[in-house]
Amino acid sequence: MIIESILNKVTLLLHNDKWVKICLFVSLFILVLLFGVIFMYFKQETSRLVQGPLTQEQYSQKKQSFQQTTNQQDSRQQFEQKSVDFTPPTGKTTGPGQNGPWVMRLMSAKSTDGLNFTRTNQVITDQGDVPDLAVDKNGKIYLYYVGWTVAGEQNKTVVAISEDNGKTWIYKKLGLIGFEGGMAAAVDPDIQILDDGTFRLYVTSDPEDGQGPRTYYAEGKDGINFTKMGVAFSGSGRFVLDPSTLRTPSGWHFFAGVGGGGIEKGWHATSEDGKTFTQQEYKEFVKDGKGYIFTNAIAIPGGYRAYAFDNRTIVSFFSTDGENWTAEDGVRLTLDPSSQLETGVLKDPAVARLSDGSYLMVYVTKIP
Repeated sequence: MIIESILNKVTLLLHNDKWVKICLFVSLFILVLLFGVIFMYFKQETSRLVQGPLTQEQYSQKKQSFQQTTNQQDSRQQFEQKSVDFTPPTGKTTGPGQNGPWVMRLMSAKSTDGLNFTRTNQVITDQGDVPDLAVDKNGKIYLYYVGWTVAGEQNKTVVAISEDNGKTWIYKKLGLIGFEGGMAAAVDPDIQILDDGTFRLYVTSDPEDGQGPRTYYAEGKDGINFTKMGVAFSGSGRFVLDPSTLRTPSGWHFFAGVGGGGIEKGWHATSEDGKTFTQQEYKEFVKDGKGYIFTNAIAIPGGYRAYAFDNRTIVSFFSTDGENWTAEDGVRLTLDPSSQLETGVLKDPAVARLSDGSYLMVYVTKIP
């Protein structure tokens, strides 16, 4: 009975002209769509067979288009580096004390051998302090420092970039992700450019947990934007100030000031990867019985050279391994009391070896 009922309903539908037309229309539409797909497939295959393989010119055009697409991010990075974020201030201003970035000036000197420096009399910026330098594989110079007045903000770590060996500079704010909310300003920059092009920035900051300032490290790809990665070195309750790092084939060396430790005494730590450092014996840099503050070390032919100061004189030390240092003869630079551009102090030298083999020094003095 059930089968007979179904057959009767199908028979009634087939005798209904309306349903027959609908079924025929749907079937025809599906057939047309199917033939269209088949036609387009054969047309594309025929075109490919007729054209044959890509010519060298066509291949080059496709490759160039791909490269243009993948290089868009690099182009944006170059544009960001060439645009100016702020104009450096001129003259000194007031601050929370007598000495600090608000009364300091960054100036430069040059040398052919890293020992005998001649002042350029170039004022790179006023209200700047604690500089550090790095040079990338293309010869571009990155000068990191603490600026007191930065486009309406205060006490900010910034970077000045030069593509002409320090003759002119572009001034950029830094993006420092991870140092917000309850942390003291990230200051005292030390920069390393790794072999893969990564910029690693070491800074002093304090999470205000009662253990005092320590050294953090942050990384980025463009030298401008950085993300905090972690603590590189902590003094276990004692202040760690103004870090400086040195890479050698056997590992990394870390030097920093000890809060209240005296002018000639400083932290020394080592690391295999430059991310976390293990404390070693305190390091002293003494020349002719006088202690100097270590600020910067670079690789030179035959070993490494460290620069240090006593607030009026800049001297240097030599090492073959980054561990043991010997004072070099003479002085690298001395405060010029007759200068109209500097007065009071000569300190915090940052030195880099440029792509042409010469040396650039950026030092700190007081604004007259």
